[in-house]
Amino acid sequence: MNFKINYFFLVLYIVSFQNVLFEFVPFFKQLNSYTTLFVDFALMYLGISSFKWANKTFNFLLLLLIIFSTLNFIFGPKILLISHINGLREISNIFFLSAFLNFIYKSNYQFEFNVKFKRFVILFLILQLPISFLQFKEFSAGDHVGGTLGTGSSGILTLTILILIYYLVVLKSNNKKHERKILYFFSFTPFLIPLILNETKISFILIPILILTLINPAQIKSLVGAISVGTLLIVLLINNYSDQGKKYSNPIKEIFNEDFLESYLLSKDDKYEDIPRFTKIALSINILSDDYLSLFFGKEYGAFKGGTTLEKSEFAFSYEWLLRGSRPFLFNLIIMGGVTLVVTFIALMCWIFFSKKNQSYKSGNVGFLTFLFGILLLILFYNDSLRNPAFLMIFFNLIYFGKYFPQIESNKIQYLASTNYPETPMQELIA
Repeated sequence: MNFKINYFFLVLYIVSFQNVLFEFVPFFKQLNSYTTLFVDFALMYLGISSFKWANKTFNFLLLLLIIFSTLNFIFGPKILLISHINGLREISNIFFLSAFLNFIYKSNYQFEFNVKFKRFVILFLILQLPISFLQFKEFSAGDHVGGTLGTGSSGILTLTILILIYYLVVLKSNNKKHERKILYFFSFTPFLIPLILNETKISFILIPILILTLINPAQIKSLVGAISVGTLLIVLLINNYSDQGKKYSNPIKEIFNEDFLESYLLSKDDKYEDIPRFTKIALSINILSDDYLSLFFGKEYGAFKGGTTLEKSEFAFSYEWLLRGSRPFLFNLIIMGGVTLVVTFIALMCWIFFSKKNQSYKSGNVGFLTFLFGILLLILFYNDSLRNPAFLMIFFNLIYFGKYFPQIESNKIQYLASTNYPETPMQELIA
């Protein structure tokens, strides 16, 4: 078991930091294809080796994916089998990862696993600061400030930082009052600096939502304090933003501007090189509606892959204008597998979030799970973060952590008794 856990974290460290190495150290860029292949096989191994501990619902959903993807390959546009498998791996990785984490959190290794994960979280959040400053200095504020996830990954980095900060708050505030949770959150605000540098507009919606899930509505003092400090934080962020030559003075004004929202989500104006998100979803449905088989089983699983080692398909070439740019994950699912893949994915996520096989779920961290479920809904209409292996591994681990948190804490005593647990404040922080 220790081998599998260490293997998981080896993969997590690779996918979380490889992109910045590719950018700053030219030699490492040549290893991109090899690391991608290694990560895929690693997740496959971890998942398949855990299948026997999965329940009937998971096995049924996996069988549906195999059947539906096979029908997609048979009735869809004629493509090479290797291209189909290359596209299918992004969805199959979600199943592999779910199977492995489901096994880990039903075992006695929960606390040990999260000791290692916390070490990763601290290192990850700290490294985002210098890397983001370097990217900001070179490219100025914008999408290029993606931290160790690489330039162009600003949206994914924003979501990752917020859920990891919430994770630290949950750890630090176990069995503490709600007022403490708010204080703990603001003690971690230095880790939000990359969000200021990349100016991701969605953060000004997510941060207030995060704070609301931390507070207890029954405690007025907690609510007033959270709103007051949150307002102060937003005011400070507004004052620290500079005009980067955009249409509006800063992204906070943009995200609440009606004209901007219309162009950002719905506009069909030809002057936009990147078609807005909601428009892409509508167009994908229209394209697939011409053929009922395509509507149910999608166009092709490899539509978003190829162009490096494998050639792009005829469909991918024809609709490159639609497939490129910002992509809501729902758009990806519709194009790849149609209605059947959308339903299978939603069923899988409902199983992960709401299955109650383990009684400890009843006392899981409801606020944290609520925020993560909100992030999932956002991803469906905002970006394709779940295609990024680093975010995928972090996000799914946090879901299981939120569900099994009380049980993890109960296993802490057993773990501490069998190890020399650090005692100094700094050691405790990284442990």
